[in-house]
Amino acid sequence: MTCEQLIDANTCAQVKLWAKNLGLSGDFYMRAAIDAYSKGLVKAQDFLDDAKQYLKNEISCESVLGETSCNYLRTVAGPKFNKVIDFLKEKYANGMSQAKELYKAAKQWLWENWNIFSDEEMEDFMTAMEKF
Repeated sequence: MTCEQLIDANTCAQVKLWAKNLGLSGDFYMRAAIDAYSKGLVKAQDFLDDAKQYLKNEISCESVLGETSCNYLRTVAGPKFNKVIDFLKEKYANGMSQAKELYKAAKQWLWENWNIFSDEEMEDFMTAMEKF
């Protein structure tokens, strides 16, 4: 079975590129395509969005940024860590592959989205950022 048997070639090419950008094998590309297809998604954009989400779920913070940076982000972001990681996975999948750039983007995102933190979380965040 090929991806093109499930959806148009352009959508398949985009899914394949995302998998490649994430450092995932062709096996993951096909798993993402099959997953989207099994959900009955036939519109190209819906199919692509679902496949992208599948692929993003397959990578970890550590595989993108390394253990030290991820541990720091866990400390700084606290309960909002998953939101930060979703943001980073999107950046990574769209071609931002240097850990230093990703880490800088994560810090910027945290500053721009400070309002997602409670007052106590924001205080912890500010303290952690001062130490960095």
